[in-house]
Amino acid sequence: MIQNFASTIAHKRVSLAWVMRFKARHHDALISKCATAMDATRYAANSYIKYKLHFDLLHGKMEEHEIQPHNSYNMDKKDFMIGVIRRRRSLPPSGWISKVDNNFSSSLR
Repeated sequence: MIQNFASTIAHKRVSLAWVMRFKARHHDALISKCATAMDATRYAANSYIKYKLHFDLLHGKMEEHEIQPHNSYNMDKKDFMIGVIRRRRSLPPSGWISKVDNNFSSSLR
């Protein structure tokens, strides 16, 4: 990850030796934590340019529709509150949408 970020900033690929020296120089400021595995799609999307494009688009849409930051929520099409709830049963939208549709249809009969 350090190599990816540094390469983006430098506009050229930095070597693994550079990364090792960087880690040695800044060992007291760097924190390493274990995380759950990242799927291939998310790994491929991990670049400064893609994040910048995403947030530029997001902020543009928020301005266009006059959405205030306090009215935005951490939600995507996969689940609710990504990164807040760990290893807990959750209900993706496909599950609750079909359940709501079924309950609504049966209540009309």
